[in-house]
Amino acid sequence: MSVRQTVIGADVNERGIRFHTIRFRALGTEALIYSPAAILLRDRLRERIEEYEARLSRFRPESEVCLLSSRSGRTVPVSPELFELLTRALSFWRETDGIFDPLILPALEAAGYDRPFEAIALKTDAPLAAPERPLVVFGDVVLDRERRTVRLPEGARLDLGGIAKGWIIDRVADMLRPHGPSLIDIGGDMVAFGDGPDGGPGWLVAVANPIQVELDLCWLRLRDEAVATSTTARRRWSRAGRWLHHLIDPRTGAPSQTDVLQATVVAPDAVTADVCAKTALLLGARDGFDWLAARGMAAALFTHAGHLLRTPAWQRHEVPMHESRAKGGIDASTDGIDAGARTRSSRGLRPSGGGRGWLLPRRRSA
Repeated sequence: MSVRQTVIGADVNERGIRFHTIRFRALGTEALIYSPAAILLRDRLRERIEEYEARLSRFRPESEVCLLSSRSGRTVPVSPELFELLTRALSFWRETDGIFDPLILPALEAAGYDRPFEAIALKTDAPLAAPERPLVVFGDVVLDRERRTVRLPEGARLDLGGIAKGWIIDRVADMLRPHGPSLIDIGGDMVAFGDGPDGGPGWLVAVANPIQVELDLCWLRLRDEAVATSTTARRRWSRAGRWLHHLIDPRTGAPSQTDVLQATVVAPDAVTADVCAKTALLLGARDGFDWLAARGMAAALFTHAGHLLRTPAWQRHEVPMHESRAKGGIDASTDGIDAGARTRSSRGLRPSGGGRGWLLPRRRSA
């Protein structure tokens, strides 16, 4: 893992809790951890993220995921961590009626995402390969809990992508939870617990506008929950004059072409938030909204027509965008990092005149 660590600073909130921040590069994007224990645990946190990335990345030939794909059609013993993740993935495949399917890797590569994103030529005249509709589905994967083995269908190849990132964020949150209120942000997918440096309730999170990136669509309060955003406005590339992106619809084998440009979901954990955001985007505005609302999910869908659709549960989280200024403490800014996606958190200042407050820039997600 290429690590660029920056200790941004420290602050003490109204309750006497000292927050520290570390920032580094991981999972192909920017990671930021904001916690009383961020500096104390920084080496362990980075090592744990690197360990999981080495195990779950499709871009590392020696990873456990790649080795499993190379042995499709055979029964393979796997680590407890990978078995847990595949078990959850199978549950989501069933819950989404196959809209979420981690076996779309051949189609993703055919669309041009065959290497780490930073290595992709963003615009070429190379001919576009025909879409590869998956010949097998994730429901064909055989999991044996007693023996902790997995058998992928013959020829199947895994891309755990976003669900793996969410799972890693949840594991980092488990490490930090005993040490007090914290926010973990990896590429804009976040877990937050306790009250932030402005005293709460919870943490203030801004959902960015995918069209005007310097603006926010709305702000929400997040406490003991996760948030994730999926969008087709980032991680895009052009082939033969056609813009493509990384969100593959397993029904067609091609990048999604629904009317949803961006989907943001709040959920109990980052895995659920990530999967539900992608599912809603792939389903489209009407079906995606209904799917989320039927499950009581807090979500906001931004359409290509510029409409922001909020599920009923979203109202429990959204706050007026002037709230933080009215409280005298939190401002919004950007840090110039564009890791390629859309959710970003706004973290706090102490109230003006109340000590050595400082601003943590708002984050953009992947």
